[in-house]
Amino acid sequence: MQSLQPHLRISISSIKKKIDQLEWKIMTTPMDLETENEIIKEIARLERILSSAQAARQVKQELIEFKAEIARLRVEISDVARELEEVRGKIRDIATRKQSLREEINKISNEINKLSEEIKGLQEKIDKINKEIDIRKSELKDLYSKLSEIRSMRRKAREEAALKEIKKRAEDKLRMGERLTLEELRALYGVLENEE
Repeated sequence: MQSLQPHLRISISSIKKKIDQLEWKIMTTPMDLETENEIIKEIARLERILSSAQAARQVKQELIEFKAEIARLRVEISDVARELEEVRGKIRDIATRKQSLREEINKISNEINKLSEEIKGLQEKIDKINKEIDIRKSELKDLYSKLSEIRSMRRKAREEAALKEIKKRAEDKLRMGERLTLEELRALYGVLENEE
């Protein structure tokens, strides 16, 4: 989350405004090729920052949602664990009672049968609770795995979007007979080599 902070502090509207101003300047102001290339580089840099800022906000929102879900599951696991401990306490109490009742087995045989059934029911409840805990742990593990996958996909998407933008700009400039920057040449011919 700390790595996203610089991007989260960036004003998306101000970056968009600056890009629009630079693009308008290129279209309306006479300038030499070097100056135009410098402005184009600045626009590309701002567009990368804009893409990163937008992606950071999206990732932040997803992190908030995942953290909320994780917190919910932790509360559920805590509740289930507490209930399990209560059931175990009941079993211990019943076991103590059963030991005492054995001394008067002839007088309270019906009571012993009743307690045996109760223990059976409680054991089934423990099994059910244990299964539920395993399910919650598995869900939590899946959430962490999905969070890691989303982070990786976001990073890859940002890189691909930036490369695609540079390639498009380079193709446009080629059609117009304009000079390409080193970055644009690498993006364009790197893609052509991959297509070959």
